[in-house]
Amino acid sequence: MHLLRLVLLVAVAPVFIFQGCDSTSNEPLPNSGQSLCFDLYEMCIDPIFHNLTNTGNSCSQAGCHNPPIGQDAFFLYPAAGMGSAEMMNNFNQVESRTLNNNLLLTKATGNAHGGGAQLRVGDICYNAIQEWSVISFSGGVCPPLPSGCPNPAAIPISCGP
Repeated sequence: MHLLRLVLLVAVAPVFIFQGCDSTSNEPLPNSGQSLCFDLYEMCIDPIFHNLTNTGNSCSQAGCHNPPIGQDAFFLYPAAGMGSAEMMNNFNQVESRTLNNNLLLTKATGNAHGGGAQLRVGDICYNAIQEWSVISFSGGVCPPLPSGCPNPAAIPISCGP
């Protein structure tokens, strides 16, 4: 009888332990009740962190938020391929700081950011991140950003203080 219980426990326990643990990108963060759209992040938001702003810097450059450590344990892979594990890391890093009282935009505009202001309130990059951060997503097709995706060629001219 004890052996049967042990076999059942070993067979059933992983179902309960790993329930909900998958690679789905649009699961809500703990206690947030909100999740953000991965596809929209991949197309519109991630490029913002890898293109030089008008400061001549990018967030993912060496010495800033480049892996493996970055700054304040916030790191972004600069050459993350579409759908890759590195892209998922970038999404998770950005989403957690966006849903946390928008710490990402607070720091990017120079508040308590060691690298100073990299974005300006109202520039195309700031607006894209802000718009993405308020689109609650529960699956299906991602809605478009109201202002559209920033053109990567415009980021060095239009984004920054």
